[in-house]
Parts: sequence; C-alpha cells; structure tokens
Amino acid sequence: MKKERTKKPFYKKIWVWAIIIIVVVVAANIGGGDDSKESTTTKEATKATTQKIKKESSPSKNKTPKKDLPYPETAVQTTLGAGTFSIGDDIKEGRYTIHTNESSGNISSGMGLNEILGADSSIAVNDVVTTFKDGEELQIQGLNNVTFTPKVAGTLPDKPTLTKFNSGNYYVGVDILEGKYIVSTNDTSGNFNVGLSVNEILGTDASLATNNIQVNLKDGDEIQLAGLNNTTFTPK
Repeated sequence: MKKERTKKPFYKKIWVWAIIIIVVVVAANIGGGDDSKESTTTKEATKATTQKIKKESSPSKNKTPKKDLPYPETAVQTTLGAGTFSIGDDIKEGRYTIHTNESSGNISSGMGLNEILGADSSIAVNDVVTTFKDGEELQIQGLNNVTFTPKVAGTLPDKPTLTKFNSGNYYVGVDILEGKYIVSTNDTSGNFNVGLSVNEILGTDASLATNNIQVNLKDGDEIQLAGLNNTTFTPK
C-alpha cells in the first residue's frame, strides 16, 4: 500500500516567511520615511517661526528713536484773563504758545517770561513760546483774554535751514538743528541769550543793539528771545 506524504503546515513553509519578512521591511521603510519627512517639515516650520519672531522683535535700522524732550508733554489748551495763577492748579505744566488779540498787557512767570503781550507790534510781542513748571506763578495784567495753546515739537530737517522765531524759549535739537548761524532781526531791540555763551541786545538800533550775530549752537542749548517779534537764524 502506497504511503501518503504528509503536508507541512503553511506556517512552516519558507516562502510564507519570506513574504512576511518582505512585508515587514517595506512597512518599516514607509513608516520611517513618513516620520523623517514629518520631522523635517516640523523643524523647518519651527525655524521659520523663530526667524519671524526675531525679525518682528528687532528694531528697524531705519526707525529713528524718539528724542527725549526737555519739557513735559502735559500742556492743555487754556484761556485766562487778568490775575495771578498757579502752574499745576490753574494751568497744566508744559510748553505753550501764548496769544492775545488785545492791544497790549503784561505777562510774567518766574525768570523765563516777562513780556508786553499784545497785537500792537510797535510796543508788544505776540505768540510767545514758553515752558511752565509745576509750582511756578503766572501773572497777567491788563488783558481779558489770553490763550495758551500746547506747543507740539515738529520734525527737524536733515540739515540746518533758515529758521524764524518769535519771543520765547527754544531748544537746540528740538526747534532748530545744531550748527553755525547768523542771527538777525528787523525789530528795534530785544534780548538774545544762548545759555551762558551768548548775552546780547539784538536789534536794528545801532545806538543800543547789535545785529547779525554769529553763534555756534549745540544740541541741548536753550535759546531765549525777549521783546522780539521776529528773529531769523540763517545757516552759516
């Protein structure tokens, strides 16, 4: 009688295990490739985000930092009549342009302001620029209506240019660029000071004043003009 051959179970056959090994290897390669791709994509996204944050947080090279002003920017539009007033209570401290439509009267405060204020340019000055500080006293005489308008710092040109000022206090680096200037006026006479370096009576009356004065202005200098409606600074 012929003996039948016993069949091996399928899991003991070599070709079955070969197929299983191939499938496992292929699956591993596919999974590893995806992980690698995902890892690379994540790294690139993180790098791009970091660069964006650094770029946004870094100051622009073309941006000019705001200049520190030598006075507080707290001035508020105010109108006052004759009387004695306290800076900080009756009017906020800060920098103002002072104007009246009346003929003339007196206005004074501390050591920096003492003018005949009015619309009559033959005896008075108008649109005076000054800075008030808390605790100072302001006196107005002979005037019913005086307006105090906040003086806002403007933008300076790239190089010194012809500049005109009324009576008042002005700052080099804020109101005018530093440099050499010839200072002149068409008014008869008035006072012209730059810190401790210049102290002149400026005007057209040669018997008591001088005109066309050369000065060398430096950042931080304070210019004081009194009794003058129009003073011109011409670059040298």
